[in-house]
Amino acid sequence: MYPIRRGWASHQIIKRYVRKGIPSSHRGTVWSLISGAKELKDQQPDLYTAILKRPLKQEIIETIDLGNALFIV
Repeated sequence: MYPIRRGWASHQIIKRYVRKGIPSSHRGTVWSLISGAKELKDQQPDLYTAILKRPLKQEIIETIDLGNALFIV
């Protein structure tokens, strides 16, 4: 990440980053940690792939089709 410096300069750098928000290069990692997604993924690493392999329920397909039909004008 960022080199650790002591004193006033490092305080100003940290303050600037806090005020600007989480840098875009770290947002995915931070979101994964804060939301608990990383912990869930560590517990069940193949869950997403398994869900993708399941057949879709007809109700879900109809809902998606209805949503797409609403945007066709």
